[in-house]
Amino acid sequence: MRLIGWGDSITAGVFLRPEDTFLHLLSQRCRMDIVNAGVPGNTSAQGLRRIQEDVLDRHPDVCTVLFGMNDHVAIGPNRPTVPVEEFRSNLDASCGR
Repeated sequence: MRLIGWGDSITAGVFLRPEDTFLHLLSQRCRMDIVNAGVPGNTSAQGLRRIQEDVLDRHPDVCTVLFGMNDHVAIGPNRPTVPVEEFRSNLDASCGR
């Protein structure tokens, strides 16, 4: 089985050794091959632009979707980088809705 972790720096495992990332630990527990498609700094909109190449073209059996940390960063009072409705829409689109 192939697992693709698609997301931002949390998925990528910034500041962690590859063997300490949750994807690696999950792959060991579930005996799956993993592809880490986490890109530090990415928002859900940026992730959608790379979904075809990073996820769909690789034909995973399982895919984790972990975005949000960069989407919610405030650019002003009560103004996240990505508005809540757009974030919701991006996540829905990533699940084929």
